[in-house]
Amino acid sequence: GFREVLGAAEGMKEDKASWVSFFQWLRGRGLDGVKLIVGDKCMGMLEAVGEVFPDAKYQRCTVHFYRNVFSVVP
Repeated sequence: GFREVLGAAEGMKEDKASWVSFFQWLRGRGLDGVKLIVGDKCMGMLEAVGEVFPDAKYQRCTVHFYRNVFSVVP
């Protein structure tokens, strides 16, 4: 596989409305067939994924998960 930046937004909030707007902007640029979205468990993103990409699965980023765990475990 490979990594590719699909888009970026400056000054965006992490609420559902902002994520819906961002995802719709990506779709408007031709993004299609999304099967998986990986994120940091931002609730706004979680809610927006189902609305804009109903067939996509959501997976929590393991790096963020373990950083959060190790920040509270001695």
